[in-house]
Amino acid sequence: MLLGLFSALIIASSAFYLWVTPQVANAYTGEQKLLGTTVEIKVFGPATRTAAQAAFNSIKKTESLISKFNSKSEICLINNFAGESVVAVSPVTYNAVKQSVNFSKATNGYFDITIGPLADLWKCAIQNKALPEKDAIESARALVDWRQILLDDNLGTIQLQNPEMKLDLGGIGKGYAFDLAKKVLDSYHVQNALISCSSSIIAIGLNPKGKPWKIAIRNPRFVPNSAAARAAKEKPYLGFVELTNQALSTSGDYEQFTEIDGKRYCHIIDPKTGYPAQGIECVVIISKSAALADAYTTAVFAMGIRDGLRLINFGRDTEGMIVDSRGKVYTSIGFKLLKD
Repeated sequence: MLLGLFSALIIASSAFYLWVTPQVANAYTGEQKLLGTTVEIKVFGPATRTAAQAAFNSIKKTESLISKFNSKSEICLINNFAGESVVAVSPVTYNAVKQSVNFSKATNGYFDITIGPLADLWKCAIQNKALPEKDAIESARALVDWRQILLDDNLGTIQLQNPEMKLDLGGIGKGYAFDLAKKVLDSYHVQNALISCSSSIIAIGLNPKGKPWKIAIRNPRFVPNSAAARAAKEKPYLGFVELTNQALSTSGDYEQFTEIDGKRYCHIIDPKTGYPAQGIECVVIISKSAALADAYTTAVFAMGIRDGLRLINFGRDTEGMIVDSRGKVYTSIGFKLLKD
């Protein structure tokens, strides 16, 4: 799978990917377990190790503040005081929540970080392979409403109006952390780099040969070493995209799912219905912002093909691709999927 002068990255369902990068001077590659996955940073140019370590530290700090899995995070603090009092938070957390509210407005609520109660309910369902009761789904769905997040720009405080509401920034956290890490690399005057994990990428500048970064998009139904894949002569990827100073995010129903009574249920929840999104296998978004790319992949999954494409096409500096449940590929007006 050698790709010549380009670097290639295959998006996978776990923290697995393949680089092919020429050896160059003043290059540094590092990886750390962060954000529930493996994050890799490749930096080319002066002060590479120092810059990369500073970027890793930024991601680690962001995670400590906005992860719902860290009981001491500011997001958990907001959840703990839901319906009781406002919570003063750091600019990092405040801006993450404010951006999320803006994305909720832009997507008509199909992206909503108050998805916490529904996300927890369906996570248990996926783990136990048992559908939640309809009453439980409806009760959790009634708690999802981004308009009940109270923000005070002057004081830097946040409050959830309903005591049973919960914030969950899983749909934006990786991208938001990557955007802040990019700013750190910018402060070190890094001109060429990649920040990546299993579902999000930021490509800074060009690859070491002065070409755009070439990214391979996974075939959502490809199963490595399977008899079906060999018989159909399937490729592990659908094609490639080229990135320069852009972010890419991908969401797929292959990432976390279960099958109950022959039906696949994925981890991406439609806030409007309370059930896992249906009809789409994979969404890929390219944008200037990794946070926006993350949020839009989640929203488009729930919105469906027609409304999802409309959202992408009206977005500034945003392109996207949708693969439906039959494997048919739809792209926005400016999305370029290269075959070789």
